[in-house]
Amino acid sequence: MLAAGGLNTLRIIHEFLFHDPPVPVVIVNDTGRTADLIAHILKRLNQVHDIEAIKEEVCYGISRVYLVSGTQISSIFAEMKKIFTRRYMVR
Repeated sequence: MLAAGGLNTLRIIHEFLFHDPPVPVVIVNDTGRTADLIAHILKRLNQVHDIEAIKEEVCYGISRVYLVSGTQISSIFAEMKKIFTRRYMVR
């Protein structure tokens, strides 16, 4: 279960989802930071189905939540893109 969280939390989610066997993740919306960003992306992906279609929006969210820029945003986006290939395990 995820409430709030920072960059380390994002990496832990990645580890859970790609563990053998994978571990589902439950997101608690309106708790801040990583949880809210992931909840927002999940909601948007129900509409557009492809994270690349909302890349600019996601990168803006990354920059605001983690206070990063440039290559750090690209790196975090790439990690999120991998996470959302298993979005069926994130609720």
